[in-house]
Amino acid sequence: MQLVTKSMLKEKALIKDYTREAENYDEKRYIGDVNEYNEKVREKVILDFFEVNSEMMVLDVATGTGRGMLYFASRCKKVVGVDGTLSMLEKAKEKLKHNNNVEIQVADALKLPFKDNSFDIVTTFNFLHLFRHPKRQKLFVNEMKRVLKKDGILCIELDNALHGIILGFIRKYFIHNIGYNWPWQIKSIIGKDMKIVKIVG
Repeated sequence: MQLVTKSMLKEKALIKDYTREAENYDEKRYIGDVNEYNEKVREKVILDFFEVNSEMMVLDVATGTGRGMLYFASRCKKVVGVDGTLSMLEKAKEKLKHNNNVEIQVADALKLPFKDNSFDIVTTFNFLHLFRHPKRQKLFVNEMKRVLKKDGILCIELDNALHGIILGFIRKYFIHNIGYNWPWQIKSIIGKDMKIVKIVG
């Protein structure tokens, strides 16, 4: 296990700092019958979709406490997780301490510290919406595409405006829009240079 820290960016962070939430983040988000069920469904969908093998390099962007890394750690050659909150990564480090093929770094999601075409799989789970504006979301997706190999797979978990049909619409326009996008916006964000091969949920 390698934990690499870098000096934090001089410019003010555009994404919420999760330092305060890190201590009990998993307990609040992933404990309880509903959350545990959702997590099992998510893991099954991911592992059923990917033809993972021991030669693959995987990057999980905005890994938080390492939940996304866990899906791949025992199946791939190397799994790298990046996040902007050091205290979240400390939780990930503890969670993945028995895996020798993982690396954890503090990094800016819009300026990933990797060369072009580095990873077979790039994932990000429940993070895209934090870039509220579609233009910012597109920048984020483009940065993940940059480090993805030409024949690689990009997996994005996101909230969309069709969630709950009417509920998503109400949230987007009348309550608190946390980046809910319409399907055509999502397609625009992903871009024409990538083929959408599967949508789940």
